[in-house]
Amino acid sequence: MRYELALAWQHLILRRWVVLESFTTPDCYGVMFDVRTGQDRKPLGPKIVEDMKGILEGKSLKVISIERNRSDSGIAGSAKAGLARMGIKAIPRNMPVYLAVFYHAHFGLTDITDGEIEFEGKTARLTIERIEAPAKPFLGEMEFEVLGRYLDGLDYQTIAKQRDVAFRTVHAQVQSIHDKLGVSQRNHVIAFLTREHARLPAVLAERAALVGARRTPTRSSRA
Repeated sequence: MRYELALAWQHLILRRWVVLESFTTPDCYGVMFDVRTGQDRKPLGPKIVEDMKGILEGKSLKVISIERNRSDSGIAGSAKAGLARMGIKAIPRNMPVYLAVFYHAHFGLTDITDGEIEFEGKTARLTIERIEAPAKPFLGEMEFEVLGRYLDGLDYQTIAKQRDVAFRTVHAQVQSIHDKLGVSQRNHVIAFLTREHARLPAVLAERAALVGARRTPTRSSRA
């Protein structure tokens, strides 16, 4: 059945639901939740929620620390604690895509608003569409493949091993992806692809045109 993703964010921060496990396929992201009620789970504190929001918006820890006049390590520790209490096995610099989608859907910042959910006893299985498809026309074939694995949370060494290429090749491809998208790190990639999902082709076409214009020498510079 269809499910409004905006509700998932609220369930997680209030800890009505807890993540049991997650998975990815070529077509979707999936999450298994413990949806039992009456477990006396305390909601996440407002400071933790705000720290997680900043990271899910694609901001670096340095930027968030400056905005909030706190240390990078303090922000990271707060967000890590929030993830753990949600049942999510991840670190702040490697946020899961599905959580970013839930957050953006809750605040009306993306057109990815619905998923498919199946309830079975005390658990629920929710799947949502992948976020990278609109970027495919603007990336090379190998770059698009690397992007998918990068979004799945794999590090450069693992991607290189899976694709039987050198580490430096994957590093260069990820850097090229960052350049084409106009972002600088993984959480920013996720936030950008989620937030701009509906208008991504137009955004990237405009960016490509601007980059191309900068690289094309003018007649006077050629003379």
